Amino acid sequence: MKIKLLLSLMTAFSATLFSQTDHHYIYHENTPYLTWGDYHYQNSLRGLRSLMTDLHSQDPELYKTLRPEYQSLRKRQQEAGIILGVFSGVGASLTVAGFVKNNNNIPTQNNPSPKLDYGLIVGGTIVMLAAPIIYVTKAVRPNDILDFTNHFNRHTKGEKIQISMRPEVQFINGASAGLSLRFVF
Repeated sequence: MKIKLLLSLMTAFSATLFSQTDHHYIYHENTPYLTWGDYHYQNSLRGLRSLMTDLHSQDPELYKTLRPEYQSLRKRQQEAGIILGVFSGVGASLTVAGFVKNNNNIPTQNNPSPKLDYGLIVGGTIVMLAAPIIYVTKAVRPNDILDFTNHFNRHTKGEKIQISMRPEVQFINGASAGLSLRFVF
C-alpha cells in the first residue's frame, strides 16, 4: 500500500514538472575585444588586421614599427593553415589508399585467405590526427594577441589599447548554440 502511494505521488509530481512548456535558455558568451580610442576590434588576428588598417592612416610611424610583428603573426597563421590542410589531405589519401588496397584483396578460390595490410590505414589516421595538434601549436593564440597589444602600448605616445573581457549574457527563448542551462518554470 505504501509503495503504491509513493509511486502515485512520484508520478503526479513528475507529471506536473514535465507538463510545463515554458523553457528559458540562458546563453553565456565571453566576447573579448580591443579598444583603441573610439575604435573597437575583435581580439583576434582579424581584429589586428582592422587595427593595422586604421593605424596605417592614423599613425604611419607606429604602423611601420608594428608591421614586422603583425606580419610575423599573419605568416604563422598562414603556415598553420597550410600544415593543417596538407597533413589532413595526405592522411586522408593514405587512409583511402589503404582501404582500396585491402578492398582489392578479396578472397578467391586460388587465395582463400588473402593477407590484409593495415599499415596505410593506421599511418593515414595518425597523420590526420596529428594535423590539428600541429595546427594548434603553430597557430596564433590569444597570448600572442596580448603580446602584440603590449608591444603596441609600449610604442604608442597617444591612446593605448584597452582589452575588455566582460562577459555578455543574453536571454533566448528556444534552442541556442553554445552552453545553455535549462530551467523549468
